[in-house]
Amino acid sequence: NPKEFAERTAKNHSEYDKTEIIENVKRILGEEHPNSFTDCIKWSRNLFEQQFHNTIAQLLYNFPRDHITSKGERFWSGNKRCPHVLKFDVHNKLHLDFIFAASNLLAHIYHIPQIRDRKLIAEEVVKVHVPEFKPKAGITIHENDEQVRADLERQKNMSAMRKNGQSANDVEVEQILSRLPKPDDVLDIKIQPHEFEKDDDTNFHMDYITATANLRAENYEIQRADRSKIKRIAGNIIPAIATTTAMVTGLVCLEVYKFVQHHKKIESYRNAFVNLALPFFGFSEPVPPKCQKYLDKDFTLWDRFEVKGEMTLEEFIEYFKREHKLVPNMVSAGMSVIYSPHFMRQTSKAQ
Repeated sequence: NPKEFAERTAKNHSEYDKTEIIENVKRILGEEHPNSFTDCIKWSRNLFEQQFHNTIAQLLYNFPRDHITSKGERFWSGNKRCPHVLKFDVHNKLHLDFIFAASNLLAHIYHIPQIRDRKLIAEEVVKVHVPEFKPKAGITIHENDEQVRADLERQKNMSAMRKNGQSANDVEVEQILSRLPKPDDVLDIKIQPHEFEKDDDTNFHMDYITATANLRAENYEIQRADRSKIKRIAGNIIPAIATTTAMVTGLVCLEVYKFVQHHKKIESYRNAFVNLALPFFGFSEPVPPKCQKYLDKDFTLWDRFEVKGEMTLEEFIEYFKREHKLVPNMVSAGMSVIYSPHFMRQTSKAQ
């Protein structure tokens, strides 16, 4: 149901997420949908170029080897290794490993018969035309984490303001529908996901991870790892996450029992500190919340204001000014920002 999908996307996602979702649907069902294994080879060859050449070339275009930051420091210094681009070479085993694995992974997704003849794949990949890289001007690449966080916050607030500025999303739904492939064009497309399995040497999963990890290591002149080591690393990721999640869930449930049983004393509850690698398990009484004061009132992080009755937004703001001597600087409901004068053009001098 394309309209239902568009309405759900318009309603529940930020501007950035909506764009990413729509582009992914267009890409998977339209622009990059392969009809043959040859198309899978073309896709993997372009993926190689994008991941190991173009992105690095763009990074070096924005931050050359001798780039100096706004603080007067060398950008490529300390823990930051200056990368270099990789030029595809069909005679390089690692390069062909990537094409071999990526092509077969994509073929599996679209129910296309896989080809395990490396020689045939090598003959086809050299025929693929790859557009010449041209650096894009105007692309912002942040110098540090602070700039990243500030930009993400700005995008989040701008998306919220745009979303809440619309009285209806009918126009937005129509815009989304116009960007999606037509339903009749994708009726016959069947796709299936991959279920990661590191111990199956025939599914290309570890082949792809090994090739990708070592190619990125080569970008940054980091020592490569052999398949067995990468397999051990990949194998340790999933069980560790599941085990830790189960343990934390159990500890939380123990504390919930105490809450349900109406234990009032704070010393009945416990904070837990756990390191499964050591292993170490430590427990302590919770620290009382920090008490703060405004005017003559004390409050903690857990205190709430209770406002009863129906009122407009203006009445709501005036209520806090009158009753609590407070000026709200933002009003939100769930993920939606209802009021935020900081991002409005006309704000009073008092605010």
